[in-house]
Amino acid sequence: MNAGDRALAALEPFRLEASGTLFVAVSGGLDSMTLLEAIMRASSVSIDPRPVAVLHVNHGLRGEASDADEAFVKARAAEYGVPFYSERLQWGEERPTQALCRDRRLAFFRAQASS
Repeated sequence: MNAGDRALAALEPFRLEASGTLFVAVSGGLDSMTLLEAIMRASSVSIDPRPVAVLHVNHGLRGEASDADEAFVKARAAEYGVPFYSERLQWGEERPTQALCRDRRLAFFRAQASS
């Protein structure tokens, strides 16, 4: 059983009713990519799958590496044929703490989910 199979099995108890878009926040790291794969596999075998959209926040804190993560996630969303929404955070004079990054990510996620 590969990582995608294990993640799919772990999601089974948490099945959601099919209503509205399922937004998946994906950083490009192993955990979120495995989650996305499991959700897409579950969707492909569902009788009445709900639409999936991928959300990504480019914090811009690691230069080209941040941009590469965004491009990677965007390409994977395209492979799955699902919408991709991203936001690149701008910091100006602000010092980006973990808490501030989290707050700005969540604000983006909420805005996308309510649009």
